[in-house]
Amino acid sequence: MTSDGTGRISSGADTSRFTIRRLRSAFFLWRMSLRSTDVLMASIFVALSLGLGAYVFARARAATHLAFAQRAQRLEARVSEKLSAALENLYTLQSFVESSDVTRLQFRLLAYPMLARNREFYSFEWLPVVHESERKAYEAEAREAHLTNYGFWQKGADGKLVEVGRREFYVPIHYMEPPKSFALGFDIASD
Repeated sequence: MTSDGTGRISSGADTSRFTIRRLRSAFFLWRMSLRSTDVLMASIFVALSLGLGAYVFARARAATHLAFAQRAQRLEARVSEKLSAALENLYTLQSFVESSDVTRLQFRLLAYPMLARNREFYSFEWLPVVHESERKAYEAEAREAHLTNYGFWQKGADGKLVEVGRREFYVPIHYMEPPKSFALGFDIASD
């Protein structure tokens, strides 16, 4: 029995010192019982664990890089395929316009189905190089096609639309499918 008469062991300072003393003693005995072979085995185990971890990390990283490269190749193939189809349409339109005198209706009949098949394009346009001597004929042709306000224009210094002055040549948006009246006649050579 203890001094308080309850029969319980008290957790006073004497007992805690005793416990700390016992822990120190146990640690000291354990430390003294270590042999060099134990330390060597532990070092080998740690080295193997680190090596295995590094190997697993390198394999995971290589697998991630390989997966990324494969996805990038598939994406590049799809983009190339889409661009090839789009370029074929542009080459077709170029050949058609260069081979003969194309009317607005002919341009529309050729370009509209191409736009329907290729949603990547907003519009198809034809921008001829027009010399000063041909300007009036191009503007007259557009007005005959019911584009009453058609003329070669550019943006002025204040940002407003102004008629293009006399120059050696012009590069206007002459045909456009679908037609946008605010863009037709804009001279891209004015920039």
